[in-house]
Amino acid sequence: MVLDGRIPNAATTANAETLAAISNTVKSSSNYEIAFYEAECFLEVSKLIDRRQIELSVPPTTMKNISKNTNLQFAKHVNHAYAFELYLKCLMIIENGTFYSGHDLLELFKKLNPSTQSSIVDYYKSNYRIARRNMTYFGFFDEPDFFELLGEAKKAFMDFRYLFERNGTPPYELDGIVECVRREIIRLKPELATLW
Repeated sequence: MVLDGRIPNAATTANAETLAAISNTVKSSSNYEIAFYEAECFLEVSKLIDRRQIELSVPPTTMKNISKNTNLQFAKHVNHAYAFELYLKCLMIIENGTFYSGHDLLELFKKLNPSTQSSIVDYYKSNYRIARRNMTYFGFFDEPDFFELLGEAKKAFMDFRYLFERNGTPPYELDGIVECVRREIIRLKPELATLW
C-alpha cells in the first residue's frame, strides 16, 4: 500500500486503518431535516455552477473561458457529490436514526434498507436512461446501469476536490440518480418538499 506517494511505515499504516474504521463509524442523529437542507444547498450550488458554465460557453469562446469551464466542472461535481452524500445520510437517519460516516457513495447507498434501495433503483430504471459513447469502439454507444454509474463515481467527492492532485478523473453522471434519491426522501417525508 502507498499513501500519498510515500511507502507506508507503522504510523502511516495505523493512520490508514484508523481512517478506514472512521469511514464505517455509525453515528446517531434525528436531524434528517438539517441533512436534507444541507443537501439542497449543495445541490443548488451545483446548479448555479452549471448555469455559469452555460454562460461561459456562449460564443465567442476563448481559451480562458474553456479553462474556467473545465475547472468549474470539477467544482460542480464536488458540490453535487457532497449533496448526494448528504441525501443518502438523510435517508439513513429517516430509516434508522443513524448514519454512516465516509464519502464512498456506493458504500453509503448499500447501507440503506433493501426496500429503499429497490425503490430508488426501480424508479431510476423506469424514468432515466443514459447513452454514452463507448471509449474503445467510438462508433458504439453504451447504456450504463444504475450500479455501474454509481460505482464509477463512488469516490467523486474525493476524486474531484483537489485539482492540483488529479492524474485523471472518473466519469460523473449521477444527476438522475441524485434526483431519484431526493424523490425517495420526499416520498417518505413529504413535508421536506417545501423546506427549500
